[in-house]
Amino acid sequence: MSEYNLKEAIQEVKLVNITPKPIETIYKAYKICYAKGNYDDIKIPQRTTIENGEEINVPDYIKMINFIIKPMSADPPHTSPLEHVSFTFSFSGVSRALTHQLVRHRTGKFNQQSQRYVDFSSFQFVLPPRFKNSPLAKDLFLKTMEQDAENYDKLLEIGIADEIINSMTKEQKQEVQSELSNYLMDTTKGIVQAYKKLYPKEYNKIKKSVQEDARYVLSNACTSNIIMTMDLNNFRKFYALRNCTNAQWEIRELAKKCGDLLIKHVPFALYRVMPCGETCMGCERGLSIAKKRKENEGGK
Repeated sequence: MSEYNLKEAIQEVKLVNITPKPIETIYKAYKICYAKGNYDDIKIPQRTTIENGEEINVPDYIKMINFIIKPMSADPPHTSPLEHVSFTFSFSGVSRALTHQLVRHRTGKFNQQSQRYVDFSSFQFVLPPRFKNSPLAKDLFLKTMEQDAENYDKLLEIGIADEIINSMTKEQKQEVQSELSNYLMDTTKGIVQAYKKLYPKEYNKIKKSVQEDARYVLSNACTSNIIMTMDLNNFRKFYALRNCTNAQWEIRELAKKCGDLLIKHVPFALYRVMPCGETCMGCERGLSIAKKRKENEGGK
């Protein structure tokens, strides 16, 4: 893979932003549903602790969390207050196959790296584990990536040259020929290089125009960078679907990383989030949980 400097990608997930004081925000959102007073009248539970030898009051997060999970456990659950907390994740080293799935979650907000404006001559790719573990499949996959890169570069080269030659004015042609004579060159490649030197803005405009067509040969394995903003209630729905054993492996890995980062700030974020044994029994895990729940309820 050295000729085109292609690299296998490593998936990275970062939590880049979150609503300040998320637990307090959700607590007050629940409380206002039942409080007689207004938002400012709702008091955050406190507990005493010792700091630097002095007794001080601090937020009682355990009390707040215990209050929050009760309506989350109700039948039906009351979860709309969770929507007052949102967060932004950045994802890199993920395939286009993953991002096509990700943006289907329409309650999220997304911005994604453009293959139209970004040159993908030396792209990264995601290699599925089933192919990585098979020498024959891995070899074919890597050759396909290299062929895609070669085709992309050739289409860029041909498309840019055609566009320049067909769009040059008479004056531009004269200036380009004059530039070529300095180097005793008169090839298509020379014309492109001379045009690029004389008219860099025009060249970049043409290049971006050709990129939007050359990208058609890029694989779904090609990586992309994308950010996602989502509220907690809808993230729980995303997580339940994408962390399921029936989900595709790459997005399942991403969902788990998101959940692991989020619970550091909102410990109850994944509380009873998986529908296993309740509405979904499509795997052995779901059937096992449903069986145990039935036994605990006195059923046979």
